[in-house]
Amino acid sequence: SVSTSIGAATPAGEEVTSGSASKATPAKTLVAMSPTRDANECQAVVGKIRKDEFGIGLVAAPGWESVIQNQQARLQRAMKRLSHELYSQDVHLLLEIIQNADDNRYVDGIIPTICIALTEVGMGVGNNELGFREKDIRAICDVGRSTKTGVKEGATGSAEGAKTIGEKGIGFKSVFHITDEPHVYSNGFHIKFDANDPTGLGYVLPHWVENAPVTRQLLPTPGADEGGGEEWRTQFWMPVSQRFLENDAWNKLSRRIGEVQPSMLLFLHRIRSIMVHDQLRQEVREMRRVDGADGLVTISMHKKVEDTTSKNKIYKAVQQTQTFLLVKHSIDTPAQAKAGAGAKTDIVVALPMNEDGSSDGTTRQKVCAYLPLRSYGFRFALHADWIVPSSREEVVKGNAWTEWLRGEVPSAFMEAVRIAKTRDAMRSTFYHFIPREDELSGFFRSTASSILQGL
Repeated sequence: SVSTSIGAATPAGEEVTSGSASKATPAKTLVAMSPTRDANECQAVVGKIRKDEFGIGLVAAPGWESVIQNQQARLQRAMKRLSHELYSQDVHLLLEIIQNADDNRYVDGIIPTICIALTEVGMGVGNNELGFREKDIRAICDVGRSTKTGVKEGATGSAEGAKTIGEKGIGFKSVFHITDEPHVYSNGFHIKFDANDPTGLGYVLPHWVENAPVTRQLLPTPGADEGGGEEWRTQFWMPVSQRFLENDAWNKLSRRIGEVQPSMLLFLHRIRSIMVHDQLRQEVREMRRVDGADGLVTISMHKKVEDTTSKNKIYKAVQQTQTFLLVKHSIDTPAQAKAGAGAKTDIVVALPMNEDGSSDGTTRQKVCAYLPLRSYGFRFALHADWIVPSSREEVVKGNAWTEWLRGEVPSAFMEAVRIAKTRDAMRSTFYHFIPREDELSGFFRSTASSILQGL
């Protein structure tokens, strides 16, 4: 059976945020953290992980020391290759950070927000989530042990019943692409990792940190909407490694982050605001999503850039807004579905609109698996639970699940057209979204003819 709903990007049972997008504000000093766990208790947990999981402080039996060292060296080489070679584009680091934030837990009544501060010496990240638990700390000190694995869209049986994006349990390791010593501060846990640790376990071995978060001076205080002026309960500090400062790579990352569009928010479960404070570009940006009635979702970006031509320190403000009509097409999953799939799965079509409510088919949109993958030529944004490689660069080809999902895209598109035709301004302009056979590429090349046949 197939069911359709409008404005489907917000999962059932989760609060819909409404209102106008707020403007980004200048950075302020972060208020003091108020951990929900005792620091001594948290430090004891970290000490137990070091001892029980990695044998720190234990004496190896005679003859086993060299074997252990070889295993540690093997793990170190594998983790280094994973973190440095997995992502061909630096912007994938940002995608992993946002994905992790979207999978987190939030207090009711706030706008789930992530803030990124880029400086000449490193990157700070703040998230107004509930914070790390012991099992989250244990997962981040491991590989492929995500606490979110298997809790996919439509799936049942989760301990918390929450939908998540991440499933491979390796996302955090992507930060080693830019740093050798990532710091994590959350709920009383203060730890760091050291890629150059002499044990060879630097990518997974936690070290307790006594000092306060460096990010305290970098991140703005969350506004009233983002958490009542409390704090970023989870913070990351990533001092940039020397190798990444070479060949202008750090400035390149800044430019890549500056190219990120607010449409990234279209298909996320929880995150509704992304803030970027970039000291390298002297730029402050806030991207916000607001869910309205009848399936309309408005995404906006407020950007303030320092005017370097002026003798005084003034900012030029730019506001961009785009509205989409989101239509969700729910389908019964086949008997031989992918692991972790629920009884139903969704394909979501997002039709961009002009200010007058007519169809805007002027821009090629991206295919998404919650977060953007790449453009295949569609003039509407398309989301489904595609199987993607760890690099998140495209849909996996030759897979029975993704082939089946692709075959359902024409039906999802035609349902979106049916909904669009109920709106006066789109009734005579929806044809702008119909793909021509020569403009789709790669995995979706054949989809254009299937859509035309359906119409």
